[in-house]
Amino acid sequence: MAQFAGVVEACRASGLGQVIVVRGEAGIGKSRLVDEFIRAATNQGFETHKGLVLDFGSGDGRDAIRSVVASLLGIQLGSDQATLDTAVTAAIQEGSLSREHRIFLADLLNLSQSRVDRAIYDAMTNAVRNEGKQVVVSNLLRHLSARRPVIVVIDDIHWADSQVLKHLSRMAQTIAECPALLIMTSRVEGYPLDQEWRATSDGCSLSTIDLGPLRKEEAFLLANNLVGATRPLAESCVERAAGNPLFLEHLLQDHQESTSGEVPATIQSLVLARIDRLSPSDKQALQAASVLGKRFALDALRHLIRSTQYTCAALVQRHLVRPEGDNFLFTHALVQEGVYNSLLTAPRTELHQNAAVWYGSSDPILHAEHLDRANDPAAASAYGAAANAKNGTFHFETAIKLINRGIELATDPSTRSAMLCIRGDALRNLGSTTESVEAFEMALSSAEDDVRRCQAWIGMAAGLRVADRQKAALVLLDNAEAAAIKHELVSDRVQIHYLRGNLYFPLGNIDGCLTEHEKALGFAREVGSSEGEALALGGLGDAYYLQGHMISACKQFRACIAVCQNHGYGRIEVANRHMVGWTRFHLMENADALK
Repeated sequence: MAQFAGVVEACRASGLGQVIVVRGEAGIGKSRLVDEFIRAATNQGFETHKGLVLDFGSGDGRDAIRSVVASLLGIQLGSDQATLDTAVTAAIQEGSLSREHRIFLADLLNLSQSRVDRAIYDAMTNAVRNEGKQVVVSNLLRHLSARRPVIVVIDDIHWADSQVLKHLSRMAQTIAECPALLIMTSRVEGYPLDQEWRATSDGCSLSTIDLGPLRKEEAFLLANNLVGATRPLAESCVERAAGNPLFLEHLLQDHQESTSGEVPATIQSLVLARIDRLSPSDKQALQAASVLGKRFALDALRHLIRSTQYTCAALVQRHLVRPEGDNFLFTHALVQEGVYNSLLTAPRTELHQNAAVWYGSSDPILHAEHLDRANDPAAASAYGAAANAKNGTFHFETAIKLINRGIELATDPSTRSAMLCIRGDALRNLGSTTESVEAFEMALSSAEDDVRRCQAWIGMAAGLRVADRQKAALVLLDNAEAAAIKHELVSDRVQIHYLRGNLYFPLGNIDGCLTEHEKALGFAREVGSSEGEALALGGLGDAYYLQGHMISACKQFRACIAVCQNHGYGRIEVANRHMVGWTRFHLMENADALK
């Protein structure tokens, strides 16, 4: 506490912040110490914003960074669209953010986007999108701390993924230049802040506080302060807790609730003893809540226990869970883990199945994760659907993480091949061309029929085109076309002819390029693929442009732009607007070219 008081004073005096990591084993008191830090800093005028990294049950778009962003804007994560719009508009009007930042906030807050904003976001590279989101968080921190010093607390970073760690690195850089503190907690096992992370945080001052077990006299003092325990009781509890304050606290609470006089040997047995003393309805609710994860929503819990009137009052009173906004949190991950591990396989599986049903229409990630924990064979395909959804919203890193789990679970070759194709698409979108081609090669080796082989051949050809291996790609497309014709795979033929047209372009085969894009356009219109239509029109424009037929090229580019405007294909629209400018320039229409 003296160390922290010095950090707070230095931050206030210099206007520059630093990072503090509180590290220790589970139950050693990390969160309790941070609560004291927050109390002390609040007394010095600091404002606190918190995020929690969960190993399971965080849900789609509800991670620690998004929680902090919502808090910085003064709203709850998951607020309705009107509340989100009002908060974002206010932040822009008061200068916390610029209007250009709104499209990144839309991603961070699951905010609805206009067609134009969606098109702009689509046109960006993934690196630009991630950079933009990091800039938004940094600007909010910088602006708010200029009015009042800020503390950002991120709990349990040992579960953080690479994207969260990148955000934390950028936060550390920002905090080094403004009156703000970043406090993180981590278990020793899985501690993620290695030398590489320190290097990317740009030399921000970082202090680590390693918590060890309580000394015996400290443990006796804690026991006396908690329940006024007698010396013999305190001695037995202190001895059993071995300096772990969480274990000690629950041992003493167990003694108050129990009449047996026995001291449980482990946290697991302690949790079991406390569960057994709950009423049947509260015991059922606590076990169901543990299936939902460390954080859970009351409506989801009521669905699992089939009780629309249940409240968590008794669980809160017994210090098993605590309220957190509209949700509830287990008082500690060890409590949640202990309750969860107490469940027999059959009821645990049934609860996960029911949770999967609950999230089936609202959260594809939690839907897949609960099916996974229920050992449901449908989990692999569910991970594929969740990964596809993330691909569609440009969260390619998350998509890869999801699809990797789907691939692990896939038991039949056909499902595995489909999963690998999704992985290949995500990797290509990330710019990892070699890894993408490898994923499609694995998909091809797993494919049991021509339909799956066709998709793998197309994916491999797309990667080889980027790698300038046109001849090898053309061979693969010939294989794919034969399969597509045989099985009447019209949608696949759109991709085949579009890719072949693009491969002919750098080879100077302009007549072939025109023919292939015309075929792609015809098949796209046959199956109603607006994206395929836009791509084919752009390809036709490129071919006419290379032939020197500028008016024809301009017509194709404009037709492509019209399709893109109707459907929000920003990346395609930007490329074709660029080409319209060049055609106008060649037609000596310089004023129109500039537009």
